[in-house]
Amino acid sequence: MARIRTIKPEFFTSEDIVSLSPLARLLYIALWCESDKDGRMVWKPRTFKMRYLPADDCQIEALCQELIGSGLVILYGTGSFAFSSQY
Repeated sequence: MARIRTIKPEFFTSEDIVSLSPLARLLYIALWCESDKDGRMVWKPRTFKMRYLPADDCQIEALCQELIGSGLVILYGTGSFAFSSQY
C-alpha cells in the first residue's frame, strides 16, 4: 500500500542526491511511497516504471542500478531492498 511521505528541504542539496540523474532522484522519492516504515519493500523495477515513470522514455533497470550503485538502496534477500539512509 502506498504511503504519504514528505521531503525535507535539505534533500535537494545532499551530496548523495545531487550526484544522481534527475529521473533517478524522482524514482528514489517515488520508492519512499512504496516502502514500509522501516524502508523495506519488494524490488520490482518494471512495476516502478509502470507506476511512477509511465510516460518517460527511460531504462528503469539503469535507474535502479544507479540507486543501488550510489548506496542509497541496498538489495537483500530475494526481491527485497531497504533504503540505506532517510531524508
